[in-house]
Amino acid sequence: MRLAVARDRSGFTLLEMSVALVLLVLVLGNVYSLLRRSSKALGAQNSAFDVDTQAQRAMDHITMAIVGASESTLTNKSGGSPSVAPFSMDAMLYKESLGVQDGQMVSSPQQRIEFTNTTGEVTWIENPGTAEEKRVVWSKNIPPFLQEEIANSIDDNHNGIIDETGLSFVKDGKSITVYLTVKRTTPDGHIYEKKLQDTVTCRN
Repeated sequence: MRLAVARDRSGFTLLEMSVALVLLVLVLGNVYSLLRRSSKALGAQNSAFDVDTQAQRAMDHITMAIVGASESTLTNKSGGSPSVAPFSMDAMLYKESLGVQDGQMVSSPQQRIEFTNTTGEVTWIENPGTAEEKRVVWSKNIPPFLQEEIANSIDDNHNGIIDETGLSFVKDGKSITVYLTVKRTTPDGHIYEKKLQDTVTCRN
């Protein structure tokens, strides 16, 4: 008789199991919510890091090319003298000085760095417009205008230049100031934008 009573008291009641199940669901829900928030935060950090890295890499390509360019060979897309402040241009043609050979200065083939508004790309081109033309895309996700700038003939971002595009060059003597903005919108609607500015001087 005592064995039967002990057997009846073993195990959980239906109420105890229900309470335990509810508590388990609450704990799992909180863990899932925490993991989701952590994943979103990590994704946002990665997106911001990617934009920063892409912008800096593109700026490094551009400034290194300008440093090696011969100042006397710099022209705009139309082949004329580059604009000077406070005007800007979205493309620059140049030749690199390769040094002296047989008493003569030797230059590289013509090269061009340009921003294409329709594709949002910054492209380096060697021998533009010829059968030997070579193209390398240095950056994507370039907006039509620099950060805080719109097409309204006003200096919206207060940097002394009007309506500058996502990539802009401003020439002052041998010095070239490069303005660059990289902007990316994630599928969930977050916008990450990085603006860089650097001034370099042609070596020759």
